[in-house]
Amino acid sequence: MEEVPVDMCDNCGEIYVPDKIAEQIMFIVESAESEGIILDVQNFPAEISAVC
Repeated sequence: MEEVPVDMCDNCGEIYVPDKIAEQIMFIVESAESEGIILDVQNFPAEISAVC
């Protein structure tokens, strides 16, 4: 999904998906599944390393 609304924690600055939005995402996913929709899921390329 693109353009999912997120919030930021006032204490630590962590970005998170609010519960109401997460519930809507799950509804969309479950609806797609019940309709037999199959999505292609790919792994992130291993040759790209995280920088911390």
